[in-house]
Amino acid sequence: MVREWCLKKVFGEKSDALHIFITGGAGTGKSHLIKAINCEASRILGKNVTSPNSISVALAAFTGTAAFNIGGNTIHHLFSLPKYMPLPYEPLKEQSLSEMRVQLCDLQILVIDEISMVYKRLLYYVHERLVQIKKCKEPFGGISVIAVGDFYQLPPVKQRKEERLYKDNALYPVDYWLDFFKVVELSEIMRQREDIPFATALNSLRSRVANDPLEEETRTILNDCVKEGPEDVLHVYATNDEVNAYNLTMLRRSCKDLVEIDAKDFLKDRTSGKLILRGKALTRSKTDNLSSSLLLGVGARVMLTTNCNVEDGLVNGVMGHISHFVYGQMDVAKSVIAIGVIFDNTNVGKKSATKTKNGNIVLIERVQEEILEQKTKNVVRHH
Repeated sequence: MVREWCLKKVFGEKSDALHIFITGGAGTGKSHLIKAINCEASRILGKNVTSPNSISVALAAFTGTAAFNIGGNTIHHLFSLPKYMPLPYEPLKEQSLSEMRVQLCDLQILVIDEISMVYKRLLYYVHERLVQIKKCKEPFGGISVIAVGDFYQLPPVKQRKEERLYKDNALYPVDYWLDFFKVVELSEIMRQREDIPFATALNSLRSRVANDPLEEETRTILNDCVKEGPEDVLHVYATNDEVNAYNLTMLRRSCKDLVEIDAKDFLKDRTSGKLILRGKALTRSKTDNLSSSLLLGVGARVMLTTNCNVEDGLVNGVMGHISHFVYGQMDVAKSVIAIGVIFDNTNVGKKSATKTKNGNIVLIERVQEEILEQKTKNVVRHH
């Protein structure tokens, strides 16, 4: 269906925009289908693009990890969306709009993965952005939107239930989800097709409600998965105190020489705009809960907890280990100015990181500084 729509576009035939919601349980091939649609649609529509840098298909997702997995970008980054989106819609300023028009002038298809995490206001803002960019008042500026995901999975973060896409909400006179999207459900399990009983057990949990009893076969399969694992695998705890205690135990056990790096807190001078070092540490509430000190060692497992560069895979959740520390040459105290990190995924950090002679990847502390500055505008904490 998508292929035929693309061919009609290329040959100048009249065709209404597609609004499709592709859903299905775990392992039914949703991510694979995104890649297939992107490949085929880009191949066909690419014949009509006006410049080499222009794109005909855009891939987006709510989180950086999902965006990197499909080779796309976050919805917020792609459409330059603010963290807080007021009603009525706040139009994009002319300079930003011009830059976005250059990039998306040939856009014909938008694919949104992780649609269960998208909420009504976010989808409304995507619609309005595309109306602005395309100068077309049709839904989503007249382009086709393919939403992919599973509403049995994660709901929108910190949003009221009324903001979920499948709910009615009187705040929005036009419902850009309920009024336009048609459902296509994938039912054949592909990922675990060699172990159908296990796949069936997993999918039975997908639609199960709290009071439904587990089938005996499902219970047996799941109990067989419970095993004593090694200590160095990822552990999940209910509180931060438990997490910190376990991390400290593992750090002391696996790293010989621990290095404590204290945070330096800066405030922006409102007059000059320059950063001024504070004598007293800021409270956690003003630094987005960043720790006031880091205890690290060579070999320690680390995880990025914010999106630095989605296209380069430097996203919230990627993990690696510390390979070495880089110390300042000029100061007597020999403070740490950078940390060498080798990520588990070798494709992460290839573009934006600094590489040393031995090939280790170094993430300079300014990355954290820039992220904080972006979040808080006038407060900066870096290690």
